[in-house]
Amino acid sequence: MLLWRMRQSIRMAGMAWPALVLVLAVLLASCSPAMAGETRKGSDFRLKGIDGETYRLSDYTGKKVVVLSFWNISCKPCRKEMPKLQEIYEALGEKGLEILSINTDGPSELSGVKPLVRRQGYDYPVLLDREQKVVKLYNPRGILPYTALIDLEGKVVFTHLGYNSGDEIELKKRILELLPGEGGEAEEPAAVEGEDDRG
Repeated sequence: MLLWRMRQSIRMAGMAWPALVLVLAVLLASCSPAMAGETRKGSDFRLKGIDGETYRLSDYTGKKVVVLSFWNISCKPCRKEMPKLQEIYEALGEKGLEILSINTDGPSELSGVKPLVRRQGYDYPVLLDREQKVVKLYNPRGILPYTALIDLEGKVVFTHLGYNSGDEIELKKRILELLPGEGGEAEEPAAVEGEDDRG
């Protein structure tokens, strides 16, 4: 009934119904649950890294805050974002952050991934999603770069599509809110000599 009334109002205003449908579709597609303030459990996965190791998201649950960063070689914004992620990793990696950089290139481009990572000096794990199974779990539209921030409970609490200079500032702020002792979960108060916790 509501859609019918909207359609009638649009006809009276002279706007084409298909145009409205397109506008609504774009608006809905640009929203994600995390952006709307909701959270969802991060889908577990298993991928090989360029180091030959196997990585599972579930291995980090309860231990680390995780950034999933999806990219490919031909994506220029991805290549601009990666050094910024390295800076965040260097600053917060020892404080409980893990960055899993997930490359989505197919077999024909894979040969360039390892040389690029070595040349740029990225030392966060780089995983290979050759069949794009994992990117489809998190970002079915497949637009890159795509970032998902996962808290200690394994929930996706923030997502971001694309990259513009300065986006890393917001990402770092959100990471700090989740890290224990960095504005996130409260640390146990230090014991003071001569006192105990009995009050």
